[in-house]
Amino acid sequence: MTAMSGNGQPHDSASTSLKSSPSSLRDWLPILCPYLLLASVAPLLLFGCPTPSSPTPGGTGKTSPAESGAPPKTPGPKSNVIVDGWAKPAIAMILSGEIHGYMEPCGCDANQSGGLSRRADLFKQLKDKGWSVVGLDLGGTLKNARRQSQIKFKFIHSAISELGYKALGIGPEELHLGVDSLFSLGDAAKQNVGQTQLTSSNVIFYGSRDLGVPAEIIVFEENGVKVGVISVLGDSYKKEILPAGASNDLLSIESMKDSLGSAIEKLKAEKPQLTVFLSHARPAETKQLLETFPNTFNVAMTAGGIEDPYKDPEIIGGTMVVEVGQKGKKVGVVAYYPEAEQKLKFERIQLDNKRFSKTKAMEDAMRYYQERLKEEAIAETEPAISHPSGTTFVGSQSCGDCHTKAFAKWKSTKHGSKSWASLVANDRSGMPGDPITRIYDPECLACHTTGWDPQEMIRYESGYLNTTVSMHLTEQGCENCHGPGKRHDELERAFKQSGNRTEELLAERKVMHKDRANAEQQICIKCHDPENSPNFNFDKYWLEVWHPYKD
Repeated sequence: MTAMSGNGQPHDSASTSLKSSPSSLRDWLPILCPYLLLASVAPLLLFGCPTPSSPTPGGTGKTSPAESGAPPKTPGPKSNVIVDGWAKPAIAMILSGEIHGYMEPCGCDANQSGGLSRRADLFKQLKDKGWSVVGLDLGGTLKNARRQSQIKFKFIHSAISELGYKALGIGPEELHLGVDSLFSLGDAAKQNVGQTQLTSSNVIFYGSRDLGVPAEIIVFEENGVKVGVISVLGDSYKKEILPAGASNDLLSIESMKDSLGSAIEKLKAEKPQLTVFLSHARPAETKQLLETFPNTFNVAMTAGGIEDPYKDPEIIGGTMVVEVGQKGKKVGVVAYYPEAEQKLKFERIQLDNKRFSKTKAMEDAMRYYQERLKEEAIAETEPAISHPSGTTFVGSQSCGDCHTKAFAKWKSTKHGSKSWASLVANDRSGMPGDPITRIYDPECLACHTTGWDPQEMIRYESGYLNTTVSMHLTEQGCENCHGPGKRHDELERAFKQSGNRTEELLAERKVMHKDRANAEQQICIKCHDPENSPNFNFDKYWLEVWHPYKD
């Protein structure tokens, strides 16, 4: 039940064709981990939108029927074939963004979608068609700014570099990592052909654009097509990073409108054939910018939309505006046909487990990532927090000394017999045969051991630490539902000796008691959330764990 998963919501698949105008882009990127260098992986996916009435850049700017408020289409892919019937384009671009740390399906549910490994298979499938494929990412790669996130960001950058991504936009999540960290990685990428470049037209490090990180514009050539890319951070996100609107010596964020105008002039001088706008801004801001600078971009990808978009691209100021959603469950594919009347085709693709498989290079990289977490002892060294109850965890066996029937019931459930083993042996329903252990990953330990906050993925001070000192806290234990039991244990043992029912004892019994309503509304959902258990049925699973025994 790691926070790295994406659920498998069904969605529509169709394609959109558009006439278009020019644009351009630049280099692709390497890899931080040696495993990634071993393989040439390359598939991401496309999935869909139906064809509007073939608007051209500079056209009416009317929305498609889906954008105008028509009800959603019936969920579910209309075809198991990606880019069905498409001719070979001059270039295909994989568009992604806002994965929020979800690098892989965790495997708690077989129908979860997403993950870098499946994305790599999409790249491969398109390249196997003989297509020239590159990737562009909007940014929004992380969930927080802890040490694990820093490791994860380098891994993600390395992985998408291996896939052939040319640009990674900077969003607020990246900026939370700190300017020094971002600049160090971006400067190394700039010096190495093949590594994904960090880009933003209005984010400036150390008060100078001359440093080249982040790149103000990116221009590259692929299969004879010159592509230009501009990224911007929305003014509304700027307020989250610099609440007072102020700059500091390390970071300044200019007005998105002013900086975009300057970047566009520089991009025009490069004379790209295909132009792409990575707008890490909310949809209303993106729309405003495209109306301010009409007929500038062929394609724009916006942030800030819904998690699982289903609507067709909208044409704003002659630009096809697409959304791919969040958490990496879906990506977009744009194909460019410079000689055709319909120059652009778009499909939004769900990275499901039926059409996409794991890829060796990405799996090797994931193994390397887990080894890094082990080497740095991330689960042990990240700061812990005290439990609100003020008491500590003792382990389920201690509970079982008195509550023998309830303990036996717990041992018969997956909570008591398989939650830890699923991390060790990786007998995961959605990812069978996966040999990569996750016992050092806080994002997995949070729901597979006892004594962690499962939503924040932070260890409580007395919670599971490691296999040397905390084997009694493996499994999804009694105390994750009832609360840490040391005070309760001490009071009950004292009662057995003295026979004295103190007020403190009675109060603690009330604290430890949890009924069906508590479980449904406050407890189970912390791990069985829509991401990790998209098909969770409380009524069904409650009967499997219910233990109304008096012992």
